[in-house]
Amino acid sequence: MARRQGAAGGEGARSRLKPVIAPFHDLAGARAAVAFHRDAAALRLLTPSGAAGQAGPAYYWEILRRLKSDHPAIDVQGILDCGDDAAMAHAALVMGWRDLVLSGKATARARIAALAEERGATVRARRPKVMQDTDMQTIVSSLAATVSDAKDN
Repeated sequence: MARRQGAAGGEGARSRLKPVIAPFHDLAGARAAVAFHRDAAALRLLTPSGAAGQAGPAYYWEILRRLKSDHPAIDVQGILDCGDDAAMAHAALVMGWRDLVLSGKATARARIAALAEERGATVRARRPKVMQDTDMQTIVSSLAATVSDAKDN
């Protein structure tokens, strides 16, 4: 996973990179992912499995809204995992979500995918690959170093 571009890489090389997909559970985790991947061309934040049916799409929507407000220069988007709840996926589409994970029956997913296509959205059958837990430890260490540096300045 390429995190940073050297001086020769520049914006052109950066814009050709695939988006980084990182997990998040709450605002603190989302902020940590943004801080860690601040040099990524694009960042896609993936909610926990079945999150739409737990905290609801609005909870994660608000986290993303705050991140975009705080970091307007970074292309941050969310991927909402709806589990096998097609009704929740439909509600998320209506709310404005553009990237969903919907497991479960293929017929329900096909109906939701047709609605998503009309809105320019994507429905995935499986969760995309994300960073490993060891990467999360690196994020925490990186944030601790950043906070320490900020205190010293």
